Amino acid sequence: MAQFVSADPNRLEAHQKSPYRHLWWLVLFGIIGCVIYFAKNDEVFAAASLNLSMPKDEIIQKATEWAVKLGYDPEPHEATIEERGESGEKHSQAGAKQEQAVSAGSKPEDPSATPSNPPVLKPSPNQSEGSRSLLPLGSLSNSNVRSLSRFEPKSPEPSTQRALKSITFSYDDDAKSFLEYELGVARANELMVKEIPVWYWRVRMVRELQQEELRIWINPEGKLAGVDHDFENDKALPTLSHKDAEKFAREFVEKETGNSLEGYDLIKDEESQKPKRKDHSFTFEDSKKDYKGAKMRVYVGVAGNKIESYNRYLHVPEAFERKFADIRSYNRMLAQIAGIFMTLLMIVSVFAFGWAVMTSNIRWFPVIIISLIFSFVPFLDGINNYNELLDGYDTSITYGSYITTELIKMLITLVPGTFAAVVMFGAAEALYRKTFPDHIAIEKVFTKEGLKSKAVALGLFVGHMLLLIDLGWVVSYYLMGQKIGFWCPLGVENYQILSSYVPALSAMRVGVSASFMEEALYRVVGMSLMMKISGNFWVANLFQAAAWGFAHSTYPQQPFYARGVELTLGGLLDGWILRRYGIIACIASHYIFDTFLGVKPLFTSGDPLLKAQAFLSVIPFVAIFAYSYFRSKGADDAEAEQKLLNRAVNEGIHIKEEEEAEPEEKSISYTPIVPQKRLFLFVITVLFGFACFAVREPILNMDSKVRIDRAQAESRAAEVLTRHGIQAPNYTVVSWLSEQGAGPAEQYMFEKSGFYKTSDVVEKSHSGGFCWRIRFFKPKVPEEYEVQLDGDGREIGTDIRLAEDTKGAYLTKDAALAKAVHEIDVTYPYLKPYELETASEQKRPGRTDWAFTFRSKQFDVSDARFKINVSVFGDLVSGANWSWEVPDKWTFDRSKRSFREDMASHINRAGSLLFFILGGIWAIGVLKARAIRVRAALFIGAAYVLTLIPTQLNSLPLFFYDYPTTTPLNNFLTDQLSSYAGQYIRSFFMASIVAAFAIGSMRILFPKIRLSNYFIAVTRPHNRENQSVQRTMWVDGALAGYAYVAVLEVISLVASVARTRYSPDLQQASLSTISSLMNLQFPPFDAVISAPVQGAQLLLTTAISVGIYARYCRNPRVYFIFVTLVSIGTWCGQKHIEDAVIGAVSSLAVYAWNFLFIARVAKMNPIAYFTAGLSSILFVRMISVVSHALPVMLPTLAVSALVMAGPAIIAAILSMRSEMPPAENEVAPVGPQAPPEIASLAPETAEIAAEEREEP
Repeated sequence: MAQFVSADPNRLEAHQKSPYRHLWWLVLFGIIGCVIYFAKNDEVFAAASLNLSMPKDEIIQKATEWAVKLGYDPEPHEATIEERGESGEKHSQAGAKQEQAVSAGSKPEDPSATPSNPPVLKPSPNQSEGSRSLLPLGSLSNSNVRSLSRFEPKSPEPSTQRALKSITFSYDDDAKSFLEYELGVARANELMVKEIPVWYWRVRMVRELQQEELRIWINPEGKLAGVDHDFENDKALPTLSHKDAEKFAREFVEKETGNSLEGYDLIKDEESQKPKRKDHSFTFEDSKKDYKGAKMRVYVGVAGNKIESYNRYLHVPEAFERKFADIRSYNRMLAQIAGIFMTLLMIVSVFAFGWAVMTSNIRWFPVIIISLIFSFVPFLDGINNYNELLDGYDTSITYGSYITTELIKMLITLVPGTFAAVVMFGAAEALYRKTFPDHIAIEKVFTKEGLKSKAVALGLFVGHMLLLIDLGWVVSYYLMGQKIGFWCPLGVENYQILSSYVPALSAMRVGVSASFMEEALYRVVGMSLMMKISGNFWVANLFQAAAWGFAHSTYPQQPFYARGVELTLGGLLDGWILRRYGIIACIASHYIFDTFLGVKPLFTSGDPLLKAQAFLSVIPFVAIFAYSYFRSKGADDAEAEQKLLNRAVNEGIHIKEEEEAEPEEKSISYTPIVPQKRLFLFVITVLFGFACFAVREPILNMDSKVRIDRAQAESRAAEVLTRHGIQAPNYTVVSWLSEQGAGPAEQYMFEKSGFYKTSDVVEKSHSGGFCWRIRFFKPKVPEEYEVQLDGDGREIGTDIRLAEDTKGAYLTKDAALAKAVHEIDVTYPYLKPYELETASEQKRPGRTDWAFTFRSKQFDVSDARFKINVSVFGDLVSGANWSWEVPDKWTFDRSKRSFREDMASHINRAGSLLFFILGGIWAIGVLKARAIRVRAALFIGAAYVLTLIPTQLNSLPLFFYDYPTTTPLNNFLTDQLSSYAGQYIRSFFMASIVAAFAIGSMRILFPKIRLSNYFIAVTRPHNRENQSVQRTMWVDGALAGYAYVAVLEVISLVASVARTRYSPDLQQASLSTISSLMNLQFPPFDAVISAPVQGAQLLLTTAISVGIYARYCRNPRVYFIFVTLVSIGTWCGQKHIEDAVIGAVSSLAVYAWNFLFIARVAKMNPIAYFTAGLSSILFVRMISVVSHALPVMLPTLAVSALVMAGPAIIAAILSMRSEMPPAENEVAPVGPQAPPEIASLAPETAEIAAEEREEP
């Protein structure tokens, strides 16, 4: 940094005078920018024409009226004296029946949720106030089906609870984007006001511990826009015929909502059989009016005899959705690339913070104050947005518990958030002082002397001028951009949509977060880094501006580079301002800019309080500038000004120079394990290892096998497509192995019929075990196919995805049904007998699609109904897929949490917070002790990254696993490469940090020992004494490591057996190990890379654990008290007490064995820890292969066994090798005394050791 620091007084004086030379043009451009902004802003950034004059209270009242009218009374029912006295028993029974009907916490899959459904309605990327339902709006009111001539709502069922209500503003982002992009902003604005429903208020009504909830959408005019009534799937309701349900739906739309269906064609009608009712749904499309391919649709769902769903919306053509996704993929690509630099700068901040702490070059007070402001403003805004908190209420827990949990979460996240801020701002502050020594120090800005400084007043003034320039620049940029086709969506600037109590606070949160973080990370850290590397300000300035600018590329502006270029050019000016006037000008400008845009709608409000808070949120820096300006008038003390500079602060800091000589011992002392203990370790390794292979408890999927590899699966899948009449030339094929049969349905059957019945049903229906999924796709082509095969290669499903305008056949119901039945009979004969339950028709522009649901009662278990679904797209029949429909009541009741579970979650969070604090204190102590060796840590980090490259190459079969065909292939490849680059950077950082603190921990604990001697001794001993130590350490390390893994696996095995016998939850075999291996290009090769890495990781993390132990545990008793509390706290939150006890006991056993292993067995032997880590991953892998994947994975088993036996083989070779003959006149050097026992090392010992190490 020396080149950035100048002590030349002439240069200092010139710097203090030169900024005034630029004021005239800054003021001039500021005035011009202000004029441009207020004159042209509305023309460039048009706001949606919304009339939201109706107050929220009135919206809620209208929604409440609809709720009552449609059968959901939000108010509590209060029984009269006569009702309580004469009909109390009757009401009690009715209430009991109603309670029994309440069910499932998660919404069951709607039978209408097919690719042909009304589209997903999502909020805008910048909209956080709420969203439309992911499914077509569903669920309205009770209806009297005695007369279908008119809509007659029934009286709502009584409830003793008042419904909780929340209101949020939302809009249909798909329709909005389509209209704006295809028809232009002006025409879109007109249509969204007069014809097409886009804007909505959503009112949600729920009750504690009840699944049933009602969501009502009201448009700005106060009319009903949509409804979603979430019923339990096992709620009993009278049933309508399909024809009567259609009449009922049409009548509701035309007579109740006031929307005519004249000119609308019925393009889709579905029915779904529920346990105690039949549901129906209808989709109508306007056949007369067309908006560049988009058409109005009306969706109505009927549950039994009630309106379940209603939605009137603009159906956006699938072609546009794919086109727009293609366009937006370029935005994501640029943001992904920019994200690499953001990650890099964050990592540089961490390293810079470490450097600042180690050299005592950090200013704690200003850094902590800034960090607290940065963290507390979002916390306060979280409380401020209570309405959003209410809108996210999960009714499976009590409302009080939900609010308490959310508040505790916000409180707990304050600590790690503040710590992260301390790291970032601590690094930025230290680098700012080094890079810009002639600016006012941050810690001096808001002091009494600082506010009297002309430099501070000047910086604040320039910040306000920069704000005006930025406002004018943004408008000018997009005004010019309109000439060459730039596109910006409509903004929503109505203050009424804001749901927080103090809307200005939400804007201030954005202003504080963005200005503090981005200015510190990009402007200071980024520029400092590049100035250090390049030595040129403008190169550094361009780097920080581009990295900052293109990080905002996810904004919807088009073309995709528009936002990045805009901010890059603006960032260049910001960087220059930083260099000339200091960071205060940049922060002031950035904060006011973001806050002003957030509170701008409030200035149009007629409420004086809203205007006042908007005004107050943007004037803090104005007030500070005014105060500083008047205080600085007449102040002309150059010497006092110089004392405020970064240079003066730097000169007052005494930076310790590193001056430590490493010990010169060439050998080490090692106490070998006594023969009796070696024999004991060998015996338990053999016995326990054998037990892990031999003991097998009956669990689900325990006999599942995979007998075909990827090549065989892909060949079989191609045959399946041919049988379906599908040709997929030049299609890319990607396949992966997954597992099935691990859902709530199996748990339900286990509770109702026991393990053996559940296992038998799952096996006979082919619903469990392994599943090969083979995907056929082509970039930019909407048609794609997926074949599912079981572990033996048998077809268990085929999915066909066609574009909505793909041409096909127009089959009748009978013809399509014949194809579906033939498919089941030929491909899935084990599902017979079955019967048709429902049929649904979807009319497409060039074909007719059918969906059939069959029922196979032989697989029903209690109230879980086994259903088979087959679709026919034109004349292409898909494969079958099947599942159990589980009663919602059971699912919802299972999702409820007890008081013990809630308390346990709070205890866990508090414990995690405490551990985080203690770990942070320990880490700061290691940094201050200057025990870290940076080069060694960076070398380990780089080595770890090198192991990721072959690992990534070995994972190539999954490269296109989640490739969206709407994304251009080049964009996807760029995204993936950017993702890999970011992953490598993060991995390098994490590995380096772990290695640094592991080395620092051991150097503090054992200052007289050169750690490298241990590694030299076990790899390449240079004398006879170390050769003997090498043999001993390899023999002891191999035995200890194998015994460690064997004991851990036996503990896991015993816990598994106990859960199988005593847990109320169904135990299932884990197939993920085999799945992950089979998804590699060369599964055997993975053992060669991942196992040694795991060994090194255990070695390093053990060193850190020992350091933390030595810092806080004065004796083993403290450790065991601590781990006992941790075990109980971790597991007491289990739903069942049996699982809590088993988990706590097994966890405590693991902690106890870890202690004994480190303190009494492995001690200072690195081979033991390396072998333990290496074996821990391979031993589990070998058990899984033997149980589920032979003979197809026999090579993997052999290589894993060979790699695991590596330490033992090396030990055997060394034991058989003759000793190195001593050189003539060689005297073996004397090693240091044996290190102290880990278990007896108290914190005082560590502190004394550190002091001794620092002595010259």
